[in-house]
Parts: sequence; C-alpha cells; structure tokens
Amino acid sequence: RQNINMKYLSALLLALFLPNLAVSAPVTNSKGEEVFLFDWHKQPAFKKLWHEQVGKHAPKAPMHNWVRKMAGPMPPLESVKIGGKTYYYTTMCQPHNCGYNKMYILTDKQQIAAYHVVYKDDDSLSTNNPDQIYIYGKPTEAELNFLKAEWRKEQNN
Repeated sequence: RQNINMKYLSALLLALFLPNLAVSAPVTNSKGEEVFLFDWHKQPAFKKLWHEQVGKHAPKAPMHNWVRKMAGPMPPLESVKIGGKTYYYTTMCQPHNCGYNKMYILTDKQQIAAYHVVYKDDDSLSTNNPDQIYIYGKPTEAELNFLKAEWRKEQNN
C-alpha cells in the first residue's frame, strides 16, 4: 500500500511541476546554422517589434544605445518551453561591459519580454545587488520568473 501511495505522490508531483520547467534546445535555420536574435532584427517586422516593446522604453542615457539598437554581443537563440508554450531565449549585453549591463530576453516573435540588470560598480556586483533593473514588454508571471531564474542561475556560476 505504501508503494502505491508513493507512485501516486510521485506522479502528482511530476504533473504539478513538469509543465513549469523550461526545456531548451538550440535554434537552427534550414541550413543547420545557429540563429541569433540579431538575424531576426534585420527583418522589418521584428525590428519594429523590438523598437515598440524594448528600444523606445530603454533608458535615454547613451550607455543604453546598445539596447535601442540591439547592438550587443549575444549567444545563439535557444528554444524553450514555459508552461507548454514555445519561446526563443537569449541574452545580450553592453559591449565591453557584459558583467555589469546585461539583458535576458524571451520572444515568441509576437511579443518580447526582457529583464535588464545594471550594476554600477564591483561592490554591487559582488553582493549581487543590482543598481537598476528594467523590465521590457509585458511579461506574464511565468515569463518574468523564467528570466529572473536565468539571471540568478548566471549569478550563482
């Protein structure tokens, strides 16, 4: 009887938590090449989406021009599932200042959600206490939790 209860408990826990786990996979084009967010930024519709949901909301200081122009280094896109929905995920950072000024980005090509973390000095970085956090787009709770978790995961490495 105890084995049966444990089986049901295990199945119940999996059913509750599995839909919220993000599983990632690399994104490739028809030639098998990795795809980057800046590749999509070359397309007028996505460029407009970036401007509307991220670029025009970026802080006006010149140090944030890279955000408005999507002009920072980034790894290839990953496909992630959050709550059963497929998104594309990447990070982007300020050139020559990646440790101090970085964004965590999710998109489904219709919406963009980003979590932008800025540290002003070594003290705020070493204590993992960002000086500024910007949220772009209108992320759902699950999307924002994913982006924050990716930031925390990186801080713990």
